[in-house]
Amino acid sequence: MEQALRQGLDTLRDDGVTLILSTHRQSLVEFAHRVVVLDNGMKTHDGPRDRLTGKVSRVRPGGRS
Repeated sequence: MEQALRQGLDTLRDDGVTLILSTHRQSLVEFAHRVVVLDNGMKTHDGPRDRLTGKVSRVRPGGRS
């Protein structure tokens, strides 16, 4: 199932479609240009995916890295 989702996201990205993706799956973050991390509805991180990828994988509840 995830493979079908990834293929669909690839197609949309190739077509230049703007997407807002909400996920808990780290494997889907690669499709994002920008990442916004929310914790209890509060923004804790926001920026380009490449800058935040390491931080996002270490985020703990309460917005602490």
